[in-house]
Amino acid sequence: MTVHATGLTPGHAHTIWFVAFNDPGACSDGICDVQDVLANRGVPAVRFGAGHVIGDSGQANFGGHLAVGNTGGPPCAAGPALGSCGPGLLDARTAVVHLVIRTHGAAIPELVNDQISSFNGGCPPNACANVQFAEHRP
Repeated sequence: MTVHATGLTPGHAHTIWFVAFNDPGACSDGICDVQDVLANRGVPAVRFGAGHVIGDSGQANFGGHLAVGNTGGPPCAAGPALGSCGPGLLDARTAVVHLVIRTHGAAIPELVNDQISSFNGGCPPNACANVQFAEHRP
């Protein structure tokens, strides 16, 4: 994936996540979303994509790759906030994949490595939140 994001908060840490729904027909209303991840519907898998501290322009370029069968990686999952990271991407031809940009608040020098590489790095003391996403259907 290559994502050119705009409208992000300068000086804040952001990450991008792959969220693969391996069985999108099992999502609650046919449209997979965060509620399906939390309820473990659609055989979801969450994987880290990339992370950056945003410059003055509020723009960022993210690049990453999620291979079929990827069951780990640094870091694998959202951790306790979402439970298991799931089975990985099982079939790229049938999965619905969301790319989710997540803010970790203002960059904190002693926490910035965690802020740009983990699901809840820097939160607390900051508040993490999903701020943008793109859905990709098979």
